[in-house]
Amino acid sequence: MRNTMKEHLLLSLIMLLSFPLLSNTIYINFDSSVIDRYEYKVDDGTDNTAIAYHVKLKDWEHMILNIDTDKIMRYTTKPANVKSLRDIQDAEQLVKNINNGRTKIYILKRDSYGYFVHETSSAAYLFTTKYEIGYNDPDFSFAFNLAEPVSGNDLSLTDSNAAVFFEGNVTFKCPKKYLFSIENEDKLVEYTFVPKIGIVNIEPEPNPPFVQEPSLTLVKVNNKKIKDFYETHCASKEIVASTNNQTKTNTKPTKTTKSKNNGGKSKSSNK
Repeated sequence: MRNTMKEHLLLSLIMLLSFPLLSNTIYINFDSSVIDRYEYKVDDGTDNTAIAYHVKLKDWEHMILNIDTDKIMRYTTKPANVKSLRDIQDAEQLVKNINNGRTKIYILKRDSYGYFVHETSSAAYLFTTKYEIGYNDPDFSFAFNLAEPVSGNDLSLTDSNAAVFFEGNVTFKCPKKYLFSIENEDKLVEYTFVPKIGIVNIEPEPNPPFVQEPSLTLVKVNNKKIKDFYETHCASKEIVASTNNQTKTNTKPTKTTKSKNNGGKSKSSNK
């Protein structure tokens, strides 16, 4: 019997990788069959974009590598310590090692002149099944039961630096979008997730007197416009649904939730 969402996320804290845990540098070969390139529009009045690579370790498990677009290098020869994705045994622990500085990850892309080297600025871990979403990055972590979506409960896990609340569905048809608010003492940010895809929008709330952070919107995946990517994604889901007539069963992550008092605050789920 498989572990629940929370068990999977928490037990990963004590598991080890095949990679050394001491400070080290690791290069990963870009493989388009298991790595997707996500491009986000930065709403700051410029043409700036943010890039993230989704490393699909399993159908339900993604390691997200956020790229520092100001630190793209070129090598004429292949560097040492190039690892295969098969070497990754515990993606969540590797993500933690990246974010605490113990491990440095670079994506290696070969062309006719040598290698482009993309430096990772931060990382996140995404666990998503038909009934569950789990997410962990330096700012927050949470587990959410898609089978029984309930608003008003703090979904954050014990290592989260912010409270996480489900606010409702942005859309109900494929791609079905779920809206979450991420709240701490300094800011409120709304994240929109799509199961099996990940984050499609980040919307910081105005927080005077602090400078307003720009929003991020997913616009391309593997250089395909997001509308076309959604069409392909949803078409594949329909094919699976038509060939797999499986009975839906509910599974609940075994976690204690805390009630949220919204103080009368309500949010539209039709943004």
